[in-house]
Amino acid sequence: MRRILYLIGLMGLLSFKLQGQEIRLISPELIDLGKLQEGATADGDIFFLNSGNQPLGIQQIKTSCGCTIAQNEKEVYAPGDTIKIHFSVNTRGFRNVVRKTITVFFQDEKIEDLRYTIQMDIFTDLELSPRFISFRHIQINPDTVITNYFTIQNNSEKPVKIKKVTSNYDLVEVYPQSITIPAKKEHLFRIELRPKRVEQRSVSINIETDNKQKNNLLQPAYVQIEE
Repeated sequence: MRRILYLIGLMGLLSFKLQGQEIRLISPELIDLGKLQEGATADGDIFFLNSGNQPLGIQQIKTSCGCTIAQNEKEVYAPGDTIKIHFSVNTRGFRNVVRKTITVFFQDEKIEDLRYTIQMDIFTDLELSPRFISFRHIQINPDTVITNYFTIQNNSEKPVKIKKVTSNYDLVEVYPQSITIPAKKEHLFRIELRPKRVEQRSVSINIETDNKQKNNLLQPAYVQIEE
């Protein structure tokens, strides 16, 4: 009798677990898209299964930023249906390892939200380093030159010609003003500031190239000249 009661209890426990198993994951919760060129649109699909015995309703899908779009095919899925969510990520403006999240909310509040992370390693043909140049608390002295530096890394498979480098500030000049950077190499550029007058302002260094993806680069800087 005890054995029968034990088996009945075990069957009830298994039944409870199966009823609670509403969703079976197919896609991993971390989806790594590998290396992508900056500016490309990353597309992919997320899959999971309605493994319960009731219809599964999706209330909404949220993404972590406006650069990511995720769409489901319909709102309600029958038992046994595979749910497919298509996503796309605009990589423009991103660098290095980037992670974006997609969260699925269900109509049944008892079902825990699903959160997926989309990971990408974004590279660009031409990369500036550092991204910002600062000349702060510089003492006025017309007879001196203050220097700073930045590099341009050519990540492409071809040489890149830097056609022209110009500054929108008469006290700042950049050298060299033209050069060819071999494939997979970087070049160091020198910024010279002549602190002739008391002033503080934002400066833009414009870099023209023959690269189709990055035919124009902007190196921002800040200058603060004091008495």
